[in-house]
Amino acid sequence: MGRLSRGASVWIVSLLAFGWSCAEREPAADSIYFGGTVVTGDDSNPVAEAVAVRDGIIVAVGSENEVRELQAGSTRLIDLDGKTLVPGFIDGH
Repeated sequence: MGRLSRGASVWIVSLLAFGWSCAEREPAADSIYFGGTVVTGDDSNPVAEAVAVRDGIIVAVGSENEVRELQAGSTRLIDLDGKTLVPGFIDGH
């Protein structure tokens, strides 16, 4: 098997880079809550730094950096200012 020419190598790398850049991204969050403690209710990971919500559904919980990957220009950012957020509670009264 022969070696690839420099031009062929550049073409292949360019094609791979283009394909990677066109990979489908997850849609942006409508709201991101950060700056406080997020109680998850998961024994293996009881607290998180941030939560993302899209169409009224929690779509991500984790570190602020992880969750902010879902931020777009239209995303509403809510600073919890050190408060605690316990998502998922529904008041039945």
